[in-house]
Amino acid sequence: MVSQFAFMGRNAEQNKEMRARTRSKILDAAREVFGSKGFDASRIEDIVQYAQVAKGLFYEHFNNKEDVEYYLNLPLLASIPETDFPYRKA
Repeated sequence: MVSQFAFMGRNAEQNKEMRARTRSKILDAAREVFGSKGFDASRIEDIVQYAQVAKGLFYEHFNNKEDVEYYLNLPLLASIPETDFPYRKA
């Protein structure tokens, strides 16, 4: 006998959590791969292999490895006071 819950899908909150975990896995893997191979030598295939996710999942979250690099650097960029950018207009 099949359980009554066997065919129930995930709810929206579970999907959101799963997407966040997958995104974090990809970012963590990219950090490791970029650190060991360097950004230029790193390939998306290296990142997804390290993260143990399908290549299609990578592209659900990012357009390319430059996008990954941007999101990895966001905390650093956010920590720089705007006064350090004299060329920026308010």
